[in-house]
Amino acid sequence: MLKELRSSYTVTNISGVEYSIGPNSDYTNADLRGLDLSQTDLHGSIFAGADLSFADLSGSDLSLSLFTNEEFGPAVMEYATMIETVFEFADMAGVSMLEANLTRANFFYAHLDGA
Repeated sequence: MLKELRSSYTVTNISGVEYSIGPNSDYTNADLRGLDLSQTDLHGSIFAGADLSFADLSGSDLSLSLFTNEEFGPAVMEYATMIETVFEFADMAGVSMLEANLTRANFFYAHLDGA
């Protein structure tokens, strides 16, 4: 049985800034460090320059999303769906992507040491 993904909710980061979480959203330069975004529908979203260090994105749908120049730090993306997702120039060192669906994902110049 598949678990339904979360969508259309609000989170507050460690600096007190609120973000509306859901698909087709723009998180350019957002500080999403340490947030629990697991089991969330984020497909088609833009994460250009976002800081996702220590974030939990496990089981989330990130298909058709754009990640450029991000810092993931040790983030969790296990079992996430990332079909045709772009990770150009993303720093993904130490990111856990166990059993993630990376079909046609683009890792052009991404830093993947320890991923």
